[in-house]
Amino acid sequence: MSKTKARVIIDEAIFQRIAAGDSEAMRKLYELSYKPIFALALSLTRNYEDAEDLLQETFIKISQGAHLYVSYGNPMAWMMKIARNLWISKNRSEKNKDVLPFSELENEIPFEQITQVEDRMAIENLFRVLNEEERTLIVLHLVEGLKFRELSTVVDKPLGTVLAKYNRGLKKMKKAIEE
Repeated sequence: MSKTKARVIIDEAIFQRIAAGDSEAMRKLYELSYKPIFALALSLTRNYEDAEDLLQETFIKISQGAHLYVSYGNPMAWMMKIARNLWISKNRSEKNKDVLPFSELENEIPFEQITQVEDRMAIENLFRVLNEEERTLIVLHLVEGLKFRELSTVVDKPLGTVLAKYNRGLKKMKKAIEE
């Protein structure tokens, strides 16, 4: 797999500007951060349209709650936690929603946008063999570059649990690739 992406760097002062109604600041925040948040949304929803909806809901919530931002050290972790919490809330209200089988899901995921063959194969396996939590952790760490402590904050799990689930997911992927 190729090296991880460069981390998204966001000046925390942008949230004060957004809270004050600065639409240009909101546009800039969106441009800087929509890709990693969409990657998280896609790993959670496993459906392209639902991921787009979750992305939109996340940015609405960020816009409405910008005044509540308190320095966490990494604004991306805070925003991803918002996305994850929105998804959890939505799932509670839609317990019986159908999940696409992978054969149908494959058409929903824009794999063609992934140009590195190794990355594409790994991501395809990721969606096949991992559970939701493992997918989320691996996407956020390997693809989006979040540190394990930041992941712990995003998923509301102790650091040891995050590390164990991440490593279990990597082992599953390795086994799937070897087979």
